[in-house]
Amino acid sequence: SSYAIGGAPEAVAGAVAAVAADALSRLDFRDHRGTHPTLGVVDHVAVHPLGDTPMTAAREAAVLVGETLAAAPLEVPVLLYGAARQDGRSLAATRRLTSYFKRPRQSVALGVAPDLGPRDTVDPRVGVCCAGAVPHVLNYNLRVAGGRPETLLDRARSVARAVRTRAPPLMTKEGADDAAAALDGAAPPPRLPGVPPAGCVHSAS
Repeated sequence: SSYAIGGAPEAVAGAVAAVAADALSRLDFRDHRGTHPTLGVVDHVAVHPLGDTPMTAAREAAVLVGETLAAAPLEVPVLLYGAARQDGRSLAATRRLTSYFKRPRQSVALGVAPDLGPRDTVDPRVGVCCAGAVPHVLNYNLRVAGGRPETLLDRARSVARAVRTRAPPLMTKEGADDAAAALDGAAPPPRLPGVPPAGCVHSAS
């Protein structure tokens, strides 16, 4: 499930914490059986500045969200990306430091210590969250159907290569392929009156 939350940095962080706390109280990541890769119950939080809001505001919101998720009582390990990091490491590069793209996905493995939260171990019930600040991004999930499975896989890979640098297609149980795409540089949404940044929470369900 995905949620879009708009507001000032503190309001976004508080709303994300409320959504995360509810998800963590209801879900056990060990029971997750979805085909799309994910690192945790709350897999991904992306903060985008709206209109002429500076990226610094989105960065502050993303860090605040990460600190909120990492603190008690949630205590979720958080990997920061984009403008939330000094080196600007991308989401894809951050995920490649984990088991996100690996199969079979039986447990979460990290090749780097989390930026926030517990650092010694990953609670298998919770997993890990990636939180960052980036320009507005459009996400697409494309269903490619018809023909033999191997043909579908080649077709999905072709679509993925055409729209982004790294998007491994995912074979679903129905025999179709899902090609996930994130397109940068798309026209940003208009700024809402009195609403500085917007947060987007992606949670596994």
